[in-house]
Amino acid sequence: APDKFEKMDLDFFEKVRQEYLRRAKADPKRFYLVDATKTPEAIWNELESLKINL
Repeated sequence: APDKFEKMDLDFFEKVRQEYLRRAKADPKRFYLVDATKTPEAIWNELESLKINL
């Protein structure tokens, strides 16, 4: 059975996305935008270059 997030419509997720984008713009040292269209290896390399501790 779908959980509460799986039941949400696309509008909900777009609102969440827009809020994260707003926060990232307001505080770029706290938030980092990841381009998920890249390969996992490219994403990992980008995060490693930021010295993010995962």
